[in-house]
Amino acid sequence: SCIIRVGEGTKECPDEVVHVWRWDGLEVKKDPMAFDIHQLQEKFGFELIVLDPNGGGGDLADCLMKPRLDLQNKLIDVVPIISVDYPEPSKYLVYGNTPVFQNMMFFSRSTEMINLAYMKSEKVSPFRDDGELKSKMIDISQSAFSAGRVNFPEMMTKQKLIELRNKGDITLQEQMVMVNLEDAITQFIKVRFEVHPRTRAKLTTQYGMFKFKFPKRKDLSIVILYGLIMADVYRRFQKLVKQHNPEGYALAME
Repeated sequence: SCIIRVGEGTKECPDEVVHVWRWDGLEVKKDPMAFDIHQLQEKFGFELIVLDPNGGGGDLADCLMKPRLDLQNKLIDVVPIISVDYPEPSKYLVYGNTPVFQNMMFFSRSTEMINLAYMKSEKVSPFRDDGELKSKMIDISQSAFSAGRVNFPEMMTKQKLIELRNKGDITLQEQMVMVNLEDAITQFIKVRFEVHPRTRAKLTTQYGMFKFKFPKRKDLSIVILYGLIMADVYRRFQKLVKQHNPEGYALAME
């Protein structure tokens, strides 16, 4: 998981990566993951949750609707983060006649908020396949990184983190977050163009978008990439809504 504090996307007011976390294990249960998200929500108060529909995100969305979570056979009462009316929620952000769910969405080229953010003409999707969306995601993230439009916490050596932990200056969880951030940046900068083994020419999709190759372990770099493009989508969508309604967001209650 990755939490981004959305700025203006400029060097003066950059986006900030404030938290990165990794769930290890082949059979991580969804209720404990949902409980962790509840705790992060209490700490950071995030406004929008983006889930990967291909990575168990649908099951996790169901857990975020539940008023009670099972933690090792102990039931914990929680306030659902996602409306119980999902996937037809009672609250929408409205742009024109298009409803967009208020606080949760899937990262997909069929998601309305993503389409609206990059749509150049009505009723024409800006992405013809998943490769175009992935290419856009990597392009936006790498451009922001190289231009200084995204900030990461100041990195420390693992030895320094251990020293701070032993002195009690940071908690074990804070130490792990910093280690995960370092791993995420290392993975992120290793994303490369996919090239032909003989000619070294960059390979493209059927629509002419470049293909990319990720390091062997890519879980943390992927959430950084998701987070940075969604910060861009969030900004663009805010501008669209304000153009449609100068007073801000329009909430439709059904």
